[in-house]
Amino acid sequence: MSERAGFGFVEETAMCKVSALLREREAVMEESRSWSGEVKGRPWKVTQADCVETAKGFDAASVDLVIADPPYNLGIAYDLYKDKLPPAEYLGWCETWLSQLYRVLSDSGSLFLYMGEEYASEVDVMAKRLGFIKRSRIVWFFTFGQNQRKGFTPSHVAIFYYVKSKHFTFNVDDPEARVPSARQLVYNDKRGNAAGKLPDNVWLLTKAAYEEALGPDADIWLHSRVAGTFKERLSKSLPCQLPAAMLQRIVRLASSPGQVVFDPFCGTGSTAVQALKLGRSAVTCDVSPLCTEYTVQQLRGLK
Repeated sequence: MSERAGFGFVEETAMCKVSALLREREAVMEESRSWSGEVKGRPWKVTQADCVETAKGFDAASVDLVIADPPYNLGIAYDLYKDKLPPAEYLGWCETWLSQLYRVLSDSGSLFLYMGEEYASEVDVMAKRLGFIKRSRIVWFFTFGQNQRKGFTPSHVAIFYYVKSKHFTFNVDDPEARVPSARQLVYNDKRGNAAGKLPDNVWLLTKAAYEEALGPDADIWLHSRVAGTFKERLSKSLPCQLPAAMLQRIVRLASSPGQVVFDPFCGTGSTAVQALKLGRSAVTCDVSPLCTEYTVQQLRGLK
């Protein structure tokens, strides 16, 4: 059987390796730590632990929105996590944490899952097999990726938008989440809805347009990757950071004030920061002491 078969079809030896990987992480996390606090009455919690073990501690259907940006198995130099697993082992690991995310997500909840192109198709099929209902595949496009000498430069990430039922939260009337329509911007058509429209499912990223990301005159999602030279970059020692404007839109559209937002791979803590700023509760975790400690610093600094 192909090594890439994965998710439910992974050969027994690969699943044994996944189990061994989880046991290894549990051993590393014997001295796991957690921090908690409040921002304007909204609680937050950060745990240094594996996302699977963290989610197992949640009650079923207790989370309203999950924003997950896992490692893409590209060989990124994380401080603890090994980011270059055999394909079947990586997919088996993805199935393990996706199963937990499905369990903890409420019936009205949503999952926004970032995934690199290498495994996007397999993970999408896996998520639907586990019970997630796909509403959209958002293309996060940026104009600079790692240059290729004999191929196309990778310049996009898939963001899969899933729900668990037809009764999901989607705040269509939030004015901060809407954009002007083409009728308004291009044709000056008075029939255009004065409230604008919902965003398209292609988010275009250009560095020149970064300062105008999600501005009132934008009819597409303009986001730059948060490169090491950008002012928004919180820490050059941490490998990944999502743009704040992107996270704000997701939180506004797919959750309501007072609800719980969970990020199982906290990174720099950007998701938790934006959730708290918008009046949601935030729960996040990571195996990395560097990521969790930095996230705690960010959350404690919020007013």
